[in-house]
Amino acid sequence: LYICDIVAQIASMTGFEASVFNKPVIMVNLINDYNYIIPYSQNKAAIRVTNEKEITNAMRLLEDNNFRKDLIAKEKIFCKDYIGEVDGKVAERVVDLVKKAVN
Repeated sequence: LYICDIVAQIASMTGFEASVFNKPVIMVNLINDYNYIIPYSQNKAAIRVTNEKEITNAMRLLEDNNFRKDLIAKEKIFCKDYIGEVDGKVAERVVDLVKKAVN
C-alpha cells in the first residue's frame, strides 16, 4: 500500500489501511450487487464504480489534487468514526476493555 497511488478494492478492510497511508480508495462493484458491510462509498470516503467507464472517470477525478485531498480527508473522518483513532494504541484499549469486562 505504501508505494501505490490509489487503492482499488471490492469488499475488505484495505480501505482503512489505505487511509493510514493517505491513499484514495475506489470501491469496485462491477456486478452492482454488493451490499457493503463497511460503507466507505456511502459515507463519501471512497469512489464507487460499477463499470469500466466509471473506473476511468474515477482515475481522472483523482488527478485533481483538491478532489484527492478532499476524498482522503473524508476517509480519515470515516475511519476515525468507524474504527477509532489510528494511533498505535489499539492493544492498550483492548486490554482496558477486557479489564473492565472482567472486573
